[in-house]
Amino acid sequence: MLLRSLPLVLLAAAAAMVGVPTARVAAQDEASSERSMGLLQEAAAGLEAIRNLEASFTQFAPDGQISKGRFYLSRPGRLRFEYDDPNPMLIVATGGLVYIHDEELESTSSYPVGQTPLRFLLSKELDLEAAQVISVREDQHGIKIELEARDEDLRGRLALLFESETLTLSGWSFVDPAGQMTLVSLEDVEAKKRLSGRLFRVPEAGGSFLSDN
Repeated sequence: MLLRSLPLVLLAAAAAMVGVPTARVAAQDEASSERSMGLLQEAAAGLEAIRNLEASFTQFAPDGQISKGRFYLSRPGRLRFEYDDPNPMLIVATGGLVYIHDEELESTSSYPVGQTPLRFLLSKELDLEAAQVISVREDQHGIKIELEARDEDLRGRLALLFESETLTLSGWSFVDPAGQMTLVSLEDVEAKKRLSGRLFRVPEAGGSFLSDN
């Protein structure tokens, strides 16, 4: 359910203070809500239409560290982050798990997708049962859908970013309960007819982490 910027009763109080008729404020609020709902539906449709894509990414970590690399998404269920040097890391999501492979330490750890913000990118449909829509905005940078995760496995606030004209996924940000934000920006996004299954193989599945060359 979309949340309005202020409850109607507060809008009425604000209108009284500035001399604006309550009915006009309510009408403006209703129009804004309808526009927000339209943007939400458009963005959700854009996300759900994605099957395979490839892009470059830039990640901004809470500590100020900036990382770059290649990103592959095969919906529903699979993705891959290849980090450029000097961050020898590989992240692969497949089979309901996210695998984080540190090439320098030669170690791999895994987590259920449902316990990470990636669940919203990988699900077949945008899961609004697991998150509350906080805001829907459009500006010169595109459409921003802000969701608040509300189950026990995942807490925090996720923002999905889309290009206004094409509804292309352009990035996302996640703010954890401690207020630490991680931002991922996508560039040179290309839709693909298919992506090689080699990209999503992991040791536990009988394969190995393979580069794309």
